[in-house]
Amino acid sequence: MKAFFKKYLWDFIVLALVGVASLSVVLFMVLKPKTAGVSAGIFRQATLVMNVDLTKEAEERTISVEGTHSPMEITVKKGAIRISHSDCPSHYCVDQGWISNAGERVDCVYNGVYILIYGQGKEDFKI
Repeated sequence: MKAFFKKYLWDFIVLALVGVASLSVVLFMVLKPKTAGVSAGIFRQATLVMNVDLTKEAEERTISVEGTHSPMEITVKKGAIRISHSDCPSHYCVDQGWISNAGERVDCVYNGVYILIYGQGKEDFKI
């Protein structure tokens, strides 16, 4: 038994180090605080139409945006945004649902409208 542990000592040490590193990464991802100041930009034809600070939204509200082919409705709530109505044929933009993380994006290609979420942290996607 002693010879077994002596023979595989470095294997156990490497395995323990990999386990500790993996646990550290998981804990960091779970305990990482949300980025303060997350905002959403609503764009039509690559032009900013409206900027919405998602951290300051008190209650759910609907915003009307004129697309290139038809009007659209965008719903905003604290920390999240989505396209709630569009007359586009596929409705992929509506089906995507709520987005809330920096770097996420919803596109309605038919209407030329997209929503992009960005934050203030250096690791976040910025315009």
